[in-house]
Amino acid sequence: MKLYEITEVKGVEQHQHYRGKHKNCACHIVYSKYYNRWYYCIFNRKMSSYSSLLAGNLYASKDECAKACIKYIDRRIKECLWGV
Repeated sequence: MKLYEITEVKGVEQHQHYRGKHKNCACHIVYSKYYNRWYYCIFNRKMSSYSSLLAGNLYASKDECAKACIKYIDRRIKECLWGV
């Protein structure tokens, strides 16, 4: 998955924010200064969004986070829960 940087300055705190796409799912990889870790969010037209942050899954590196995002999408498609 190729990631594009879309980091924006909002207020005082700046987060590193990347966007990519995998099998018709929009993926956002975000660095949180608060947690000092990376997390991902997935958006799909056929279902609501999923966030690894809300699930309690945080990652030490951007690459590790992106791989986990791809793995999660592939697993959900294999289980036919999204039917992308």
